[in-house]
Amino acid sequence: MVFPEFVVDAHCHIDQFPNPERIARDTEAAAIDAVAVTNTPSHYELGKPHLSHFRHVRLALGLHPLATNAQKRELPLFLSLVESAAFVGEIGLDFSAEGRATMELQVQTFRKIAEALHQRKRFITIHSRRAETTALEILSEFDVGPVVFHWFTGSRSVLIKIVEAGHYFSVNPAMTRSKSGRLLVGEVPADRLLTETDGPHVKVSGKPADPRCVNEVVDWFSKNWRVASSEAERLIQRNFDVLTQRLGHLG
Repeated sequence: MVFPEFVVDAHCHIDQFPNPERIARDTEAAAIDAVAVTNTPSHYELGKPHLSHFRHVRLALGLHPLATNAQKRELPLFLSLVESAAFVGEIGLDFSAEGRATMELQVQTFRKIAEALHQRKRFITIHSRRAETTALEILSEFDVGPVVFHWFTGSRSVLIKIVEAGHYFSVNPAMTRSKSGRLLVGEVPADRLLTETDGPHVKVSGKPADPRCVNEVVDWFSKNWRVASSEAERLIQRNFDVLTQRLGHLG
């Protein structure tokens, strides 16, 4: 399979595939710039020795809002690692039915994470399901950003506020078939959009999406932007480079 020169997967869970090392090797061989998010700092520490030598696969320090049992136990570890982690995610809030019982704990945790990220230049990808407004308020309070809102499903009014605050959005294959995806491409400037897979949680042709499936989103962008796929690739790569060039020696 031949891959284009510029490909970005800004949010994927490589550690959750049955064969994470093969997925990482395939991603690296294809020269796909992939942000391998984690759900806990313990998983970040486990993955670091395996991915530290890769050029294109970047491991991200995470504490997922639905990792309820880990919120209190692993937060100190997260805070101790954030100084050296260039990429951060998956972090954020989830006020859906699945996360409603832990909303207060999530907010407490996210506030502490945001405080730790204040004035730190990091690539940050966040989860904000049904909690977009609160997430934005906390980010603004601690002057964190720009960040990347992963798989945004909120309202148009909140989306516009997020754009005005200078943040970015990442789009996966599932979103290209959804109302939220159409909203993003219609309302968000091209220089604030990135591609993602969220694999293995998103499926493509009935199979878990790995970073190589991000080309489906590139093609969707090219059609909506009415540009060649190669131009869409360059735009997305430039957006990713803008965010990662801020990392300096950490990158």
